[in-house]
Amino acid sequence: MLNDGNHATLQRIHLCCIDIQATDHVTQIGKTGPSCHAHVTGADNCDTRHNPSVGNGQTSGAVRRTSIKTVFRRLLGRIFNRLASLVGVPEIQTRLDTQTLSLERFEREALALKSRQQAHERLVNKQISEMVTDLKSELIDHVDEVQKAQTSSMLQHADEVQKAQTSSMLQHVELVSNQVRDQTDDKLLGIKQMISDQLLQHSVVQNQISEIVSQLARHRRYVDNLKISTTAGSTQKVNDQLSHRIESPMIDDAFYVALEDFFRGSQETITERQRMYVPIIRDTPAEQAYVLDLGCGRGEWLELLRTEGIQAEGLDSNRAAVEECRSKDLPVHHGDLVEYLKSLPDESCRAITLFQVLEHLPFPILLEVFREATRVLVPGGVLIGEVPNSETLLVAATTFWIDPTHNRPLFPGLLKFLARETGFARVEGMYSTPLQEPPEFSDNSGELERILLDLHQRIYGHADFALVAWT
Repeated sequence: MLNDGNHATLQRIHLCCIDIQATDHVTQIGKTGPSCHAHVTGADNCDTRHNPSVGNGQTSGAVRRTSIKTVFRRLLGRIFNRLASLVGVPEIQTRLDTQTLSLERFEREALALKSRQQAHERLVNKQISEMVTDLKSELIDHVDEVQKAQTSSMLQHADEVQKAQTSSMLQHVELVSNQVRDQTDDKLLGIKQMISDQLLQHSVVQNQISEIVSQLARHRRYVDNLKISTTAGSTQKVNDQLSHRIESPMIDDAFYVALEDFFRGSQETITERQRMYVPIIRDTPAEQAYVLDLGCGRGEWLELLRTEGIQAEGLDSNRAAVEECRSKDLPVHHGDLVEYLKSLPDESCRAITLFQVLEHLPFPILLEVFREATRVLVPGGVLIGEVPNSETLLVAATTFWIDPTHNRPLFPGLLKFLARETGFARVEGMYSTPLQEPPEFSDNSGELERILLDLHQRIYGHADFALVAWT
């Protein structure tokens, strides 16, 4: 048994050991975490086997890091704990329990404090991260704004420079253009003046040429008349024969009209064929002059001209045809063709037309008609003479001879020659009324196809040819 003095000494030693043990426990909590803590029995239950941070070959290292003083204190604490338990000192045991509870509470507070510290660190790290992100974003925005401002300033400066250069170039171009325009205007003015002078000279020359051509035609007619007057005997005989051929009808007038109605075609058909000549009449000068249709027949052409508002008169030697035209209120005269032409004053007609008439005339009369036409037509007037196209074999060999009053076929080349020789300034020809459309010969070779098309044209070509001659 221990006396009171020994008991007090033992109690102080035990309390000192408990303080040492508590200090050691706090140190271990800071190093190893919450897994190493004392239970009801005291600090003897804190072993390296229960420490999750010690394992996998690290136990020996942890033991080496434990100081000898700490081991000694733990051993003394266990010894005195055991002695106090054997001695039965209730105060020491109570104190030990209280200290143990306090130690556990302290451990829990330390763990809570550490958890709050970690949470605070996480919160601080999060706030720092957010602040860094915000700073980065602000810095990027600021850099973008600075770059935009610099780019805008550079673009504005470049635009101002470009505008200045463009304005300078435009001013220079305008200056050069004005200089070039002035020079060009001066040159054009000179060229216009030169062209005007040349045109004036050309007009004068053209008028002189026209006057010379007209004088030549008049001289030619004078010479022809002189020849006729010097050979009065033989010429008079020929004229009497020609007049007898023209004035002595081979057939009755009414019968010829019926023959023409049967073979020539309907009046509507003839009118449509003659419509192609209306633009030629409109282009002639001297609208106050009239159109003279020689051999007007049934009057299709006169009716068409009246419909077009063109003044025209007709002449025919067939009394039946004249009466038919007059029944339509057409201004038609009855008489001899050559005599009527000779009775007209110079330059009194804008156009003379003869549709299917020239082939009825003997050649001397045909020549006289051409000469008189150059006298009667105004300058720029036109002669239109339509005849059966003798270049088409089907016409020259067959249909031409249906009319018993036809004299002879007149080839287009001959009519053009006569027009030029009698004083017409410009001569052209027009073909119309194709007998048959050309068939398809494309299956043959190029040369053979050309030959076949030419042969078809020669046989089934145009039925009519029109001489168009201007004074």
